[in-house]
Amino acid sequence: MSTRDPDLISSTLFDRGFRDLESRFDPKAGLVRSPFQPDRHQPHPSIWFAHCLLIRNGDGHAALAEQIISRVLTLQESRKGDPHAGNFRWFLEDTVVTDLNACQFVLEALVHLLIRAPDRLSPETKERIFESMKLAFCEAERLDVHWTYTNIYLLDVQNSILGGQLLKDAVTRDRGERRLTDWAARTKAAGAPHEFNSPTYAAVQINALAAIAQFAEDEAMGKLALEMEQFVWRHVARYWHAPTMQLGGPHSRAYRRDVTGAPGFLKVVLYKLLGDPRLLAKTPY
Repeated sequence: MSTRDPDLISSTLFDRGFRDLESRFDPKAGLVRSPFQPDRHQPHPSIWFAHCLLIRNGDGHAALAEQIISRVLTLQESRKGDPHAGNFRWFLEDTVVTDLNACQFVLEALVHLLIRAPDRLSPETKERIFESMKLAFCEAERLDVHWTYTNIYLLDVQNSILGGQLLKDAVTRDRGERRLTDWAARTKAAGAPHEFNSPTYAAVQINALAAIAQFAEDEAMGKLALEMEQFVWRHVARYWHAPTMQLGGPHSRAYRRDVTGAPGFLKVVLYKLLGDPRLLAKTPY
């Protein structure tokens, strides 16, 4: 039976996420293990774990949270002349940058950390984060992800607008606003996101747009982000099959777990709205 109590829904999701990250945290490495390769450790889930520690336990776990953040920042490529200076190693165990998307995933985690828990970080840690973000935005601009790569493009837009605000960097913020405007026009003309009907990436699109709608300082950008968030939601609704709690096909991009009933990211977002426990049910797959 579903519940519409937003506080209960939020606490349920937070507790599930916190327990998962806590179970994968490796004190020796100072980072969170990958859920799919437990012998490897990743930077962006580690930032989210630090975020959870600050929100849930406040000052009592601030030291550990800052240690984790510091450890993550050591995974940033900072060598002059490296073609991907500013990006991050996908795993601690990598020796070089292997996944170019690490830049946006780490930026996303850092941006939300600074928006939601800024007063729980020391000035020294915040300054290190700011310097890391500046370097990461240089890499993001070089990569210049194409608008058809919808989920990473919108993470870039979100990070540029909100990160630019945090850094008081008008150039980065303006870049994000231009990219949002361009993507919105192209997507409305196409009638659907280029990564259409994706059980894996629809929620990434929605979350990025929702964050801009909530936190953008420019009113016009906030309204445009909200308009496009609603656009993506209507697209999802066209394919949603309520009896099975699944998106019907065809899918532009999806992983096996997301089309065999697993509680993926889209279902988590839907649970946040609907509170239906079927959305979080485990499956044999």
